[in-house]
Amino acid sequence: MGLGGLPLGTLLGMFGAASALVVAFYILKLRRRAVPVPFSRIWDSVLRDKQATELFSRLRRLLSLLLQLALLGLMVFALGDPKPKEDLRAGRHLVLLVDASASMKAIDVKPNRLAVAKAEAEKIVRGMGASDRAIVVQMGSVPTPRSSMSGDQSELLQAIGQVAASDTRADLEAGLSFGRDSLRGLPHAELVVIGDGAYGDPSELSELSQRVNLEGAEPRFVPVGKSGKNLSISEFSVRRYPLDKSRYEVMLEGRQT
Repeated sequence: MGLGGLPLGTLLGMFGAASALVVAFYILKLRRRAVPVPFSRIWDSVLRDKQATELFSRLRRLLSLLLQLALLGLMVFALGDPKPKEDLRAGRHLVLLVDASASMKAIDVKPNRLAVAKAEAEKIVRGMGASDRAIVVQMGSVPTPRSSMSGDQSELLQAIGQVAASDTRADLEAGLSFGRDSLRGLPHAELVVIGDGAYGDPSELSELSQRVNLEGAEPRFVPVGKSGKNLSISEFSVRRYPLDKSRYEVMLEGRQT
């Protein structure tokens, strides 16, 4: 356990000053006033009962003071922002590149590739530590950021939900370049690409490393879909063929018979 907020020395000084005020107010609180009354013998039994419970009363007052000091100590300790030691390390900085090309509309996985990619991105966001930061980028023909570099999981999850497949291809090189620029100068930088391309192919990784200098950022690829190839229609053509009149008549006669 460590402190992510104010240092221990500052906390001890604050606790000492606040404790002195609490004790001073406790000592100076209003006391009962002595009031003379006639027939003092009538009060003898009351005084005897009071003496019998005086020790308990003192103990109760002491416990009350200790309880106040304990609550004060907890409040001061909270200013130190206590965290597990593993959460005090320098956080990671992630760029989540979600493939939003036309092929992500394929339904070889249910309900479709894009939905599975979003689910994978959400798993990564929910697994982030307290010091981690991430940015969600929709990777199409042009990379489009959907969030800022943030540690707010609700913001990141909402940004993932805004990713929508387009009718264009995904420019992986442009996406990696955008991620590199977003991570420049940040510690523990990671580039996570989630899509249906052949991202796990060693030759593809080697080629990308030659084209794009990631400047120390660690790339990680999460493949989506049953095939490593893109499944989409990029273009098609229509040709008109002349119809042979005699052939058309034979087709009609065949239908009649």
